[in-house]
Amino acid sequence: VGIDTTSPELLDVSIVSNNPESTTAKAGDQITLSFKTTEPIKTPTDYESGSGITISGLDALSFIQTDTEGKQWEVRGSVNHSGENDNASFNIEVLDLAGNKGSPVTHANVDTFVVLDTKNPTLSGITLVSTNDNDHQVFAKPGDNITLSFNSSEPIQTPVIILADNTTVNVSDTSNLKDGTSWSAVHKVVSGETKRDVTFSIAYQDIAGNTGDNRTHANSSTNT
Repeated sequence: VGIDTTSPELLDVSIVSNNPESTTAKAGDQITLSFKTTEPIKTPTDYESGSGITISGLDALSFIQTDTEGKQWEVRGSVNHSGENDNASFNIEVLDLAGNKGSPVTHANVDTFVVLDTKNPTLSGITLVSTNDNDHQVFAKPGDNITLSFNSSEPIQTPVIILADNTTVNVSDTSNLKDGTSWSAVHKVVSGETKRDVTFSIAYQDIAGNTGDNRTHANSSTNT
């Protein structure tokens, strides 16, 4: 009979996703919570009510022992489609082989984090103007700049914009904090361009990789 009155302690707790941006996760991405313990613990699935491991926003969890002693573990799960946009909160409370309960550790106690993002971004405030002296909302002559501007509902990656048939327009983050929520693209009119209405298209994704509905001159109210 071995006497064990010491509670296990958690070490090196971290959480990460397999998204290209490891601190965020969209629906279907896998999140891995890793930790070590000061002594072997019971497999978390064997715990009675009141102990164990939970991670918010994920489907069924899998518990993987990554060493031979039972002191290193990974908990994995896939982000569900609940429409949640928040930190992946978690709680870890383990039992050693004698049944001693360790002090709980939560997302608030560690330095790493993963933000769940299962909502698609949207665009608003789309405007199209030129620097034409006579009518900046209707015309643009050679030498004038045509500027497409818009806002996004959340930070997005640099959008792919085609403006006035130009696929290499200069795209800039114009938000005050450079947080990817306001953007502009500029096309300079040159001699020889065909007289036509200006068309544009905007393809965009948020930081997690959720894709918003493409916006074009056809589904926006502005025109030049």
